[in-house]
Amino acid sequence: VVALSVAAETTQRQLITFSHVATRRGSSSSDDAATFESEYVSSAILLDPGRVVLSDPDQTPLAMPEDATWWLRGIALEVIDGETNASVPLTEVYVHHVAIYDGSKGADLCGGADLDSKDSLWDVGAEARGTRTFFPAPYGYFVNRTGSQAAWSANVHLIRTSGGVPNVKRCIECACAAGGGSEACCPDGALCPGMDGYSSMAARGGPSPRGAQRAYRLRYVVRWDPHAEDGGAAAPGGGGGRTPAETKRKSPTETLLPLTYRTLDVASCQLEFNVPAVCPWSYRHAGTTAGSFAIDGLSLVGTGRSYPFDFLLDDAASLPAHCVATRSWTTTWAEDDGVLVFGKGHLHVGALNMTLARVERDGSETELCTVVPRYGRSLVSTGVVDDDDDPVGVPGDELGYVVGISNCDDAFAARPALRRGDVLRVTARYRAQPWYDGVMGLFDVAVGPPRAEPYR
Repeated sequence: VVALSVAAETTQRQLITFSHVATRRGSSSSDDAATFESEYVSSAILLDPGRVVLSDPDQTPLAMPEDATWWLRGIALEVIDGETNASVPLTEVYVHHVAIYDGSKGADLCGGADLDSKDSLWDVGAEARGTRTFFPAPYGYFVNRTGSQAAWSANVHLIRTSGGVPNVKRCIECACAAGGGSEACCPDGALCPGMDGYSSMAARGGPSPRGAQRAYRLRYVVRWDPHAEDGGAAAPGGGGGRTPAETKRKSPTETLLPLTYRTLDVASCQLEFNVPAVCPWSYRHAGTTAGSFAIDGLSLVGTGRSYPFDFLLDDAASLPAHCVATRSWTTTWAEDDGVLVFGKGHLHVGALNMTLARVERDGSETELCTVVPRYGRSLVSTGVVDDDDDPVGVPGDELGYVVGISNCDDAFAARPALRRGDVLRVTARYRAQPWYDGVMGLFDVAVGPPRAEPYR
């Protein structure tokens, strides 16, 4: 743990840079195999309790394999401790989102879900560790770094919620003073809204009254395949390219098909929306001990999320119908004909599921895929605490957080057809008890060509 003097803190935007750690031969598993895996890590990201980092993608260049042309097969990322490299739980640093830009046209179908006037290719949030993001063979996302995809960048939105943050729910929802929630209400360098009651100087980037800074880093692994037999002469240890000898080991040029990657947004490309409470208080306390802050024998006092209903996030079958809020968006597929290859979702705490469907001419819907969030179930006893007397969460299974979301590997296994002019509808379902502000419902699809022969 790196403890830094709060007095030395500055209101300047933290500039985050990324460096190449290593490039290794990929997994030999038949369902998760890529030729190479390149690992990258960020510079130190300094956060004191309640502090927000929301990086500008124009000032956050992202390191990627240096081959002139290559195939992206998958990405995995997580937040790690800045000194020990150990995985950091969401109870300590909440991953609101990481958006990746490849310099080309963004993925959002309506072109309106943009950040800082840029349209991202790929987004992930708290679910990153538990969501499988890998394109199955024989498909990949083709990258040509000699053109518009030369410069990759990222928007990193992290919030430190350990160290005695009074209201973690408001903090991770980026609650606004006027109601609702939006990332605009927890800007870069500020204290999150869960720190209400502290000085305006602290909210604008001044010292937190709660404790010292700690250093964190963002680590990500890019799984990729080479494209050309004669490319990629970057030396090991550089940006993740290959030596000429490595280049000739394998070339999937004869086997991979190019993917078109697109995002559907249930908020009609506004990114965020709010889910008001409509159910009575009694539902929120179901299964808890009256008058206590305990659930399943675990005390929640000291976690910053001491309300029992923060953690009662079972499936929709346990809810009355009027306690489920839905949000939908309908669009027409204007791209070329293809087949559905991969799909994943991005949802926040409170979500039940999200469905992609094709709207038929008679108005009925044909379900194509439903993704379901997985909520963490583990919280170490309050007898095990960190330096701030906070219970230590279990990375990948943090109680009450979205720690993973199922994908569409099974639903798309038969490669259902998607044709120009098809009407698609994406629907997110959230609990309407109690309330959830600043939530999202993004559904990503990767579409391959209908032809059988590989891309050349």
